[in-house]
Amino acid sequence: MTIAVSDLSGQIKNKRREINLIEEGPKVALLNATEWLQEALKGISKSKLLGIVVGVPGPVEHQSGVVINPPIMRGWDGINIREHFFQTFKVPVFLE
Repeated sequence: MTIAVSDLSGQIKNKRREINLIEEGPKVALLNATEWLQEALKGISKSKLLGIVVGVPGPVEHQSGVVINPPIMRGWDGINIREHFFQTFKVPVFLE
């Protein structure tokens, strides 16, 4: 899993890359991603956070923010990743 914080020009301001096995399931992976993103955002004003983009290795339903029947993500079908990050960070979240 890679977490990166960038400015509007695309310049990376902070980055973290760790092994986070998708097989551990959404509860563990989303918790780790949330904690790592919170750490990466330390020192950055909350007003500067304009949105979050999450990329996953499986099909998604963009409108709802849900993973749909992902072949390599057991236990992730129907998980609303967008809502998870929205509830934590209160900014627009885009799932790709």
